[in-house]
Amino acid sequence: MAIRINIKNRKGSVLAFMLVIMTAITIILVSILQYISSQMRYGFHSYDREESLQIAESGINFYKWYLAKEMNTLTTPQEVLDYWNGDPIGIDYDCDETGAYISDYESGNVKGQYCIEVDPPDEWSTVFTVRSVGWTEGNSNLKRTIQARFRRPSFSEFMIVGDKQFTLNDQAEVHGRLHSNEGIHFNGVAYNTVSSEADTYYYSDALIPWGQWGWKNGVWTYWSGEYNNTLNKDVFQVGKQIGTSQGATHWDFPSVDPYINFARTKSLEGVSPPNTPCDSNGCYFNNTGEGRKITLNGGTFSACDVNSYCGNCKTINVDLGGYTFPFNLGCCQGTWILGVICTNYCNKYSIINYKRTDGTSGTCSSCSGQCAARGPYAIPNNGVIYVEDNVWLGGTLGASSNHKRVSILAADMSLNPGPSMFLGENNLTYSSYDGSDMLGLLGQNNVEIIKASQDNLRIDGALMARYGRVGRDLYYLDSRNSVTFYGSIMTNGKFNVGKGIIPTIDVGYQHSYLNFDNNLLYNPPPFFPTGVGYSMDSWEEL
Repeated sequence: MAIRINIKNRKGSVLAFMLVIMTAITIILVSILQYISSQMRYGFHSYDREESLQIAESGINFYKWYLAKEMNTLTTPQEVLDYWNGDPIGIDYDCDETGAYISDYESGNVKGQYCIEVDPPDEWSTVFTVRSVGWTEGNSNLKRTIQARFRRPSFSEFMIVGDKQFTLNDQAEVHGRLHSNEGIHFNGVAYNTVSSEADTYYYSDALIPWGQWGWKNGVWTYWSGEYNNTLNKDVFQVGKQIGTSQGATHWDFPSVDPYINFARTKSLEGVSPPNTPCDSNGCYFNNTGEGRKITLNGGTFSACDVNSYCGNCKTINVDLGGYTFPFNLGCCQGTWILGVICTNYCNKYSIINYKRTDGTSGTCSSCSGQCAARGPYAIPNNGVIYVEDNVWLGGTLGASSNHKRVSILAADMSLNPGPSMFLGENNLTYSSYDGSDMLGLLGQNNVEIIKASQDNLRIDGALMARYGRVGRDLYYLDSRNSVTFYGSIMTNGKFNVGKGIIPTIDVGYQHSYLNFDNNLLYNPPPFFPTGVGYSMDSWEEL
């Protein structure tokens, strides 16, 4: 009896042991199956997630194609504005709204959809953003979003962009990109790329040849080892781009003309009697006299009618080592003593007298009394001040509570080369440097710094010379200390402000500081010329 009981106990123990083993195996198998299942779900999730990203990226690529197709023939600023004011896809609705732009996607075995959202550019901005939301057909709840930023290239993306060759001296310090369609002789210190469309060019920018003229690389310096011993730094801090094979491009100055015409059209909308030349779009002044002297006073400006100015200039021939060079004396033509000293002395490009604004005939030597300035006029924000004649300009743009973005043009497209913009009698500055104040200056001929300019001159703004050049003439025995540019320079002709033009004689400004305004990258001044088409300059997943 005892033996039977013992056998039964043993059978019970084995059964219990087997149950424990089976339970453990079951737990392990369930865990393995759960792990395998979770990995499969994760794999399918990752697969769908990756496909959703690719579908979203396809949406961005579609929009690049769509934008190129729609923008291919749009060359004027009015056409671009009309496009954005029309009904381009992605503008009206966000992807979580009824009516959003949704497109089917199919590639191989992958099916899904993407939705396009577009934030259009602000007024006169060259930048807009596109968001593409993508998802697969089998998992519409798993969505991924890509955001891309597109930018229309602008002349004002460079510190200096020129059509002709130009030279910068050994004490020039440049923060910003430099570019010439022809070639650059650079001897200062450049803290950004220096580029030339041409691989080589015939250098002729030295006033005295002395063996310097000849074929040079598109970008070059006279410093041995490209090290500036005057400033004790490498000349090219970032590098050079020489020729299109290295990324240099061509800037087409005739493309500026549609913007000049468009600015004039908008400014004329402000002309309404009696004698009210401004509205919210712009201000227009005709070609009365020789032009206008405009003084910026924060949020307003005043305008004086110029009757005459010193345009012609007496020169003398100076023998420099067997080479005769004509120097400007900076005087108007008149009575001369010994052919050198002018008795009716007047600095070149300075105003001689003003027209009366009280309705009577006659002139004044200053912009006061019977020749008092017109205004003050409110500076149009995101607008234009258009003068169909020369402009003399100075003052401060904007105030702490009244910031302004405006372009000022001196242009008469019926003439060639047309009017010029004259600077330097006083500084031209911003009230703020965070991008809320922005000034564009366009001279159809030159943007000229007058002879009687400030010894330490500052010019804020984006400067453009359509047919002529941005710069200052060379004057005999003339020397100024420093000129500082903050903004951008676009010059059809050769840029020059002085110093070291002739190896033995320093004339003009001895120090030049050129500082690019980064706000111009994304928000150039109103009516300012841009390139054709858009390019994508940033990409991120949200």
